[in-house]
Amino acid sequence: MRLFLILGLCLTCSLAFAAEKVASHTIEGQFNWSHQKGKTHNVKAVFTKSAKAGVYDVSFYFNWGKNPHVYTGQATGNLKDGMLKGTVKNDDKKRSFGFEGTCKNMKFEGKHHEIKGKWKTDTGTISLAPKK
Repeated sequence: MRLFLILGLCLTCSLAFAAEKVASHTIEGQFNWSHQKGKTHNVKAVFTKSAKAGVYDVSFYFNWGKNPHVYTGQATGNLKDGMLKGTVKNDDKKRSFGFEGTCKNMKFEGKHHEIKGKWKTDTGTISLAPKK
């Protein structure tokens, strides 16, 4: 009986660790800033599942000029296949940016915009995909 209890506990722990491994997804790509026609910037996005289904904590890592930045916030939708949108704040939390688009096989194509109160100002496009 103890053996079955121990095996059951081990299986439960293994399943928990396996679920934890897929709780975070990193996808990388580029974004274009609409005021810099033809210039792309590299970006890495880390999506971490929250307790709510279809909700992720998200962090975008990129360099602007020589300075590294991390914008953080939340996203909702389907990271694998479907619509995905979210809002992040810049490093000092004084500016908000939104993004929205479509995922297909964890490849995201969309647009980003700055949010000021009720207004959205388009700021460019963003493309992300799992690293090969």
